[in-house]
This record gives sequence, C-alpha cells and structure tokens, in this order.
Amino acid sequence: MQPTKEMKDAAWVAYSRARVTRSSEKESVLAALTAALEGVTATAPKPERNTPRRVHARVVAILDNEQEPAGVCVVRIALQLGTTPKLLQRQLRNNRTPWRSLQDAAFKRIACEQLELGKSIEWVSVYCGFSEISPFYRAFKRWTGMTPGMYQSKAASA
Repeated sequence: MQPTKEMKDAAWVAYSRARVTRSSEKESVLAALTAALEGVTATAPKPERNTPRRVHARVVAILDNEQEPAGVCVVRIALQLGTTPKLLQRQLRNNRTPWRSLQDAAFKRIACEQLELGKSIEWVSVYCGFSEISPFYRAFKRWTGMTPGMYQSKAASA
C-alpha cells in the first residue's frame, strides 16, 4: 500500500513527539508510528469492490451512451473501466450476463436508430461492422423478430 499524505503526516507527528535521541528509544518510536498509521488506515475510505452486479451496471451505462458501433468492443470498454478484457468477461459471466448479449443489445439499439433515421439497410449493415448483408439480416431478425425492411417500414408508418 502506498503511504498517503495523511499517513506521512501522522508518522511525522508521532516521530516529533517521540524525539529519538538514543537507540534504546527506537522501540517506543516504532510503537508510536505503528499506532499512528493504524489510526489513519482505519479511517481511510475502503476502495470500491467491483462486484459483478456493479460491473454489469457500469458496462450497460457505457454501452447505452455509445453512438458508434466501433465503441462496442470488449477491449475498449475494459480500458474505460480500468480492467482487462478477460476479467471483464469473467465478471459479466459471474453475473450471468455474457458479453455477447450486451454487445447484441448495443448493436440492436444502434441499428434501429439508424434505420429510423432512414438510412439504407446496406449502409446500416456496413456501419454495424457486418461484412455482408445476409449476416446482418439474420442478426437483426434475431434481435427484433423482424427483418430490417419490415422494421423500417413499421418505423416510417409510426
């Protein structure tokens, strides 16, 4: 643990009270420093634990604000959270939420927004990172239960 300013201040106060002049007093100084540091560390705020539920909530919040499909990447999200991609995926699995389901939800939201704006299905397919249109059709149908064309016409009539 890195000593904080409070710890250093407490140690200095304890040292100045003890005023070591002989080697026989070293034990009393050490005891005073230990007591001062224990008092400071007991009152120091404990770091937040990244529980799986908290990690899940933070990932969902990041993905909800993401407007670009390129931002929906486990490496990028892990960097924003200050963790590794493997650890992030493990924490999400512990919360019974695989990364793929969160990624699909983000892609679904982005694709639906673009189709509602009147973008072509081919454009949305490429925008979302699909190399061909047929995998996009299958994924979109899995996400929404309808084809992109049906969704676009439904959105236009609403």
